[in-house]
Amino acid sequence: IPIPPSAFLILLIDLGTDVVPAISLAYEKPENDIMKRKPRRAGTDRLVNRKLISFAYFQSGVIQALEGLFAYFIVFNDDGLSPSTLNNLDANSFFATSVQEDQRWLIAQKGSFNQAADMRVWFNNESDFTQFFSSQPPTGFIEQTTAVFDDLPSTPGTVESSSLLASVPGTPVNEQFNNMFKIVGFLTEQPSCLAFTCEVNNELLNNDVSCFDSSVNDGPVYYTGINTGELNDNIGDSGCFELWTNEQQTQTLRNAQTAYFVAIIIVQWGDLLITKTRTLSIFQQGMWNWVLNFGLVLETLLAVIIAYVPFIQTIIGTAPIRFVHWLPGIPFALFELFYDEIRKYLIRRASRKPEFKLGHFLDEYTHW
Repeated sequence: IPIPPSAFLILLIDLGTDVVPAISLAYEKPENDIMKRKPRRAGTDRLVNRKLISFAYFQSGVIQALEGLFAYFIVFNDDGLSPSTLNNLDANSFFATSVQEDQRWLIAQKGSFNQAADMRVWFNNESDFTQFFSSQPPTGFIEQTTAVFDDLPSTPGTVESSSLLASVPGTPVNEQFNNMFKIVGFLTEQPSCLAFTCEVNNELLNNDVSCFDSSVNDGPVYYTGINTGELNDNIGDSGCFELWTNEQQTQTLRNAQTAYFVAIIIVQWGDLLITKTRTLSIFQQGMWNWVLNFGLVLETLLAVIIAYVPFIQTIIGTAPIRFVHWLPGIPFALFELFYDEIRKYLIRRASRKPEFKLGHFLDEYTHW
C-alpha cells in the first residue's frame, strides 16, 4: 500500500511531538505505594527488560499502529478508495509519484455512486488495456500508443470553440485523453461518476452511457466533470468509474498520512497518561504534573501547525484534514486507558491475594 507515515513524519513524532511529553515524566511525583515495593536487584534488573519490551511493542505499540492505520484507511475510503483496493496499489511506485515518467491515471470503479471504489487498475501498457495499444484499435477508437500515452496531461485543458461543444464548460481538448476516457467507459461498461458528454448527429448527449458505444458514437467522449467537478446525475444502478489524476492521488495520500500522524498524537495522550504510574490508577495519582499537562497541549498544537500551516505543509508534505478525521484515534486512546486501568487493578489485587493467578501472570509479564 502507499506508505502511511512518511519518514519526515516519523522523525517529527520521535524528535518533535514526543520530546516534551517524555521529559515531563521526570516531573511526576512518586507513587504513594513506592515504599511498599521491594528494592531493585542491581545484578539482574535492567532499565529495558522483556516486560517493558512486551508492553511497549506488543501491547501499547500494537494499539498505536492499528489506530494510525485505521485513520489512514478511513481517509482513503472517504476520498473514494476502499481499503481492499490499496493492496499492491503502489507495487510499481506509481501512486502519487513525483517522477513524471511513472505518473499514471488510476481508474477506480464503484458499485454505486455513494460507495468507495472496490476495483481499480492503472491505465498503462501493462494493464488490461493492451488491446488499445495496437496498430488496429476497435472501430470508433483512435490508436493509443505508449509514447502518446506518456504525454497525456494530468489536467486536461478546455475547448475554446467547437460547434455545440463551445457551449459546454470544461470540455477537455486533448485528443488522446478523450480517447482514453472513451476506452475506459467502453471496457468498464459504466458511466463516469462525474459529468461527460458527446456529440452525435449534431446533438449533445449528456451523461449518456451510449456515448461509449462505438456503434452509436464514432467520435470522442468528453469528460467535462474532470475540469468542472460537476457530478453525473444519471448514474443509475450500474455504478460508475473515476479517473484519478496524479495530483488527486498526491492530495489523498497527504491527507491520509496527516490523519495517521494526528492519530498517533491522539493515542500518545493515552500512552502518556498510562505511563504516569506502574501500578496505581491514574485516579489515585491525579493530574498534578503541570509539565505533563503542558506537554499534552503542546503536542496537540504542533499537530495543528503541521497539518494546517501552509508553508509547513509544503516543507513536510502534509495536508489539512477534516475535523472528522481527527476522531478515529479517540476510541483507541480511550481503549488504551481502559485496558491499562484494568491491568493495573488486577496487579494490585494480586498483591493482596496471593492465590489470584491472573493478576500474578500480569505482574510477571506486563508489570514493567
